Amino acid sequence: MKKIFFLLLFSSLCFVFSCQKKTEKHVGFTETDSGLFYKLQSFEDSRKRPVIGNYLELQMVYKTEKDSVFLNTQEALYSDGAAFIPFKSKPSFSGSFEEYFPEMNEGDSLTFLVNADSLCNQFLKLKTLPVFIHSGSLVKIETKLVKILTADEYSKEMAHLQEMTDDMDLIEREKLQHYLKTEKLNLSPISSGIYYLPEKDGTGKNAEEGTSVRVNYKGYFMDGRLFDSTRVPFEFVLGEQDQVIAGLASGISLMKQGGKAKFIIPSQLAFGENGSSNKMVPPYTTVIYEVELLNVN
Repeated sequence: MKKIFFLLLFSSLCFVFSCQKKTEKHVGFTETDSGLFYKLQSFEDSRKRPVIGNYLELQMVYKTEKDSVFLNTQEALYSDGAAFIPFKSKPSFSGSFEEYFPEMNEGDSLTFLVNADSLCNQFLKLKTLPVFIHSGSLVKIETKLVKILTADEYSKEMAHLQEMTDDMDLIEREKLQHYLKTEKLNLSPISSGIYYLPEKDGTGKNAEEGTSVRVNYKGYFMDGRLFDSTRVPFEFVLGEQDQVIAGLASGISLMKQGGKAKFIIPSQLAFGENGSSNKMVPPYTTVIYEVELLNVN
């Protein structure tokens, strides 16, 4: 019976997407009229599809065209390895992977190729493309629909996750201590709570609150993956709100013009219990920044 249902489901999907075409550009993928590329990885016969008002619990891995992972919901321990996305009638942009959600059953897995510019600007809400993503390229998204939740079920899930926050704080501290031990860094946090590793002493002006500073920086996870970088030097007034994360501002204030340093920044001084607004950095994540202070005025 299960096999028969699978065949019927497959035939149904073939009919629904009969107006779409296989593409030679990306072998194994089908292209829709909107420019979305998708490849079916596995089906489930749950027969449960989302309706407007539902929330989708998804496991997602985002990769560049060269298969470099830059976002993996499995690393977001706070959400039990899942992302929660509201099911809505209109996708975030034409060619979005969200267009395929109405056809997915619980348990289905697909891989999508979407336009990187549209994904970053209109779905992830990034002001600029991350340095590792090139304009005009595609982003590969491996997606599994774990569960379809009603609004009540979603509220209960969020309440449950909130109860886990104390545990997540403890897990983050344990991971940080493991990192320091593995890297053989015999360090203690300075008064602000960050870890300071000077790499080159500057000889110019001190970067003090209220001064205009120009910096290059790179942001890494503790596993070494890059998640943020300046494409061109970033200039801002030290101490002004919402320019950089608190731990980075605190670290730069210890430097002199011409200096280089590395800062290990726990989440309470970085992106906190909610993670970054663009979802690049999961909740309760310690981050590492390498900074070069180019100029102080």
